[in-house]
Amino acid sequence: MDIFSSPRLYTARESPHRERTVSAMGIMDKAKEFANNEENTDKVLDKGAEFAKDKLGQDKADKVDKARDAIDDKLGDNQGNDQQQ
Repeated sequence: MDIFSSPRLYTARESPHRERTVSAMGIMDKAKEFANNEENTDKVLDKGAEFAKDKLGQDKADKVDKARDAIDDKLGDNQGNDQQQ
């Protein structure tokens, strides 16, 4: 290709980026599926809370636990629904 030729224009079906778009949607679907599983979110939140406690110190542990619980209420199987116990 010389410097004076114009770049090729693609239709939506011919786009070389089409495969990336499809795989990106697959990744988003997997991320949503992961986030909707209570067991997965609990593991991630527990690790995050432990990491935060290690970095911030045990004097902030109660605030870390409150933040972890607030996030847990928004994620997982319960999806922010009020838990009746």
